[in-house]
Amino acid sequence: WDFCHLDPAGATEEDHRDRDDDVRFDTFSFYVMGDVPYTLKEERLLPAQLKDMSSSGGGGGDHDPTSSNAAFAIHVGDIFRANRYDCAREQYSFILDIVRDHSDLPLLVIPGDNEWAGECEGPSADTQRRRWSDHFEDVEDHWADESDVPSKVRRQRKRRENFAFVHQGVLFLSINMVKGKEPGYERRLDDNAAWIDEWMGEYFDLRGEGDGDGNG
Repeated sequence: WDFCHLDPAGATEEDHRDRDDDVRFDTFSFYVMGDVPYTLKEERLLPAQLKDMSSSGGGGGDHDPTSSNAAFAIHVGDIFRANRYDCAREQYSFILDIVRDHSDLPLLVIPGDNEWAGECEGPSADTQRRRWSDHFEDVEDHWADESDVPSKVRRQRKRRENFAFVHQGVLFLSINMVKGKEPGYERRLDDNAAWIDEWMGEYFDLRGEGDGDGNG
């Protein structure tokens, strides 16, 4: 095998010597959602949808073949329609409360342009980013006592909305690349490229623990 099953932060020289070992992993599933909730109807449905997802979950710990095996969920952005709520702080809090109250699965959130990139007419883009970070940065820690997934998540120091983790031999890597050329676009592009390079290099090459500027 090629070390793909390893969390780069935990790899050792012994892993090199044991590369011929036959490694087996449990199967698992995960959920991906996005562009929701946009309407009042979707807001009413979301708690039940999260409960339904949770009922198929195994919590991300030891696999029980007699139970279903969803380990976590990822929201890929746009947690509300910008022109409905104008990025009011209360709406960020409202969505966060729904997620925490109704999901038993760890849920990670990637920013969407509606709540991050200046789509709203009222709050500035900087205010929108602060509100997103205040509510959804490290949101997975809410499930730290029920799942081992949150303990695996690493976030980029420069861009803490970017995350990565290895679960059952699979690398999950996220970057936040908003549409359009916002101020600092080139710097964000460079930081995102560095995050991808660090994790892809470590994951596939086992080249070490990075340059100290990635995991947070």
